[in-house]
Amino acid sequence: MEIRQLGRPLPLAKLLASGGGGGRAPGGGAGGPPTVAMLDSTVTARLRAFLDTTVSDSFALPEGTPQWTTKIAGRTWGIDGKWIYLGGLKLPAALLALLPFPQGNIDQARGNAALMRMREDIMQAAQRAATREEFNEYVKELRARKDKERRERLEKEKKAKAVADTTIP
Repeated sequence: MEIRQLGRPLPLAKLLASGGGGGRAPGGGAGGPPTVAMLDSTVTARLRAFLDTTVSDSFALPEGTPQWTTKIAGRTWGIDGKWIYLGGLKLPAALLALLPFPQGNIDQARGNAALMRMREDIMQAAQRAATREEFNEYVKELRARKDKERRERLEKEKKAKAVADTTIP
């Protein structure tokens, strides 16, 4: 019987010889099926062997991070893995992530910005036209009201004059 571990077969005799599971199979015989303890110790041994071959901290920065710095007049200028050096000023390099760089195609971003400016102009013109139309309506209503008031006043004056003309003193 063979047990597959990490992609390759491990014979049962080799497993038992390595001390996996205490060297005992159920029933006291050496030729029985492997026990849970035997499988557990084999998986643990294989996992430890795998972990010994990996980097201890895979998220850590490599030792030799690039450094693009220079000294000018005794002050450091440039950038490295952690800092941005601007003479006497030292800023975290993580600030670069906060800069508003356009994502994707710069020409497409500029084209979209131009289209948005055109849209804004059209929307403002539409608003101005609507406002002008409202203003013109208001002016028409105001003129009609004033004309009506003027006609009424003139009619009153005519009646008052006509009454004054017909009265005998």
